Amino acid sequence: MASLTTLPSELLSQIYNSLSTISDVINLSLASHHFNHHLRNSNRLPTLFAAAEREFGPLEDIAQLLTYNSTQPAHVLRKPQQSYALLRQMIPVGAVAKKIEELYPSRRWADNYLERRGLSADEAWRSRRAVYRYWLYCEAFQNRNYTRITRQVPQIVEERAQLLRSRTTEELIEIEDLRIILEDIVSTELCPTNGAAERSFNEHCDFVDVRNSHWRNNFRSWNSWPPDQYTNHSFAQARTSTTSLFHSHYADLNDKSRQDLPVLQRRKLEMTGWGDEISQYYVVQSMMKLSPAQIIHMHEHAVTKLDVEAYILDNCDGGEWFWDNGQTFLDTWSLILYKRGEAPGDVRSAILNGEAGVTSVGRRAWSDRDDGEEGQLCV
Repeated sequence: MASLTTLPSELLSQIYNSLSTISDVINLSLASHHFNHHLRNSNRLPTLFAAAEREFGPLEDIAQLLTYNSTQPAHVLRKPQQSYALLRQMIPVGAVAKKIEELYPSRRWADNYLERRGLSADEAWRSRRAVYRYWLYCEAFQNRNYTRITRQVPQIVEERAQLLRSRTTEELIEIEDLRIILEDIVSTELCPTNGAAERSFNEHCDFVDVRNSHWRNNFRSWNSWPPDQYTNHSFAQARTSTTSLFHSHYADLNDKSRQDLPVLQRRKLEMTGWGDEISQYYVVQSMMKLSPAQIIHMHEHAVTKLDVEAYILDNCDGGEWFWDNGQTFLDTWSLILYKRGEAPGDVRSAILNGEAGVTSVGRRAWSDRDDGEEGQLCV
């Protein structure tokens, strides 16, 4: 049998082009001088981009996100040239989409264990596309430049609608499906209600006496959200005044062992509530201005309510502007669907019931809708 080092260049190119990730391409090139020489002397950049397309695609939508700036409309198609600099920027964006792709099944089928499964290749591709497109909307329209008093200005509403209008109805449904998954992470993990946080702690703490002491000490101001002291000076005072948060008897005795727990388990023990259902609703609406990357970052690192507040303050202009402005995507999405003859409430119900969205079953349920007509793509 012939050695791999004697394979002709055509076969080596086919091997490289069959690899599914950028890491596989790089690792193969390090296997021998022969493989490394072939990659360096062939179309290395196209080979890497092809692997990135298979791993993180669609790269076209990542490019739209990375090349957006406020000097041009978000819906205008941009086609940057391939370069190593562009590829390096695409990899972290794609990595965020891959994490959400992995979280999707456990969130979509949270209570339906019999239906839970991994996403097919096509479904994974559609979920990543939805991430990039929703992320672009967040970058363009959910920032400090768009305050509450401007959200209903006709010109700004039209700017938001132009971006979503360029998507088919099926693609809009997929984006909303993805947004619902992110909203579920925010409302259950990062900003739970008082009752949900208490139930989570009770379920994961085995010490009844400590449990009672924990809630008595740490929930003295349940209904104080949102705080009215979010200036840099007052927030520093708030940070100092809350340093004892969660320092119960349980924490003192088990601090080291608890620090070794995964973030998700620690959060179930340490995350306090953000008010009752009504107060929490408005908090979540504000939090949904965050990009998918920011939500995933906090999902992986935030343990306490203070962690979330500090991240918002440091990274999201988290003063009065942030907490006084809810998300605008759902309003714009509903407007587009209404103009296309769809009932937004019915569509959202179909998504929540698993009858529409990213999964193949949902696509079959909507496959008879003619989204390609020119009239449906305009508002």
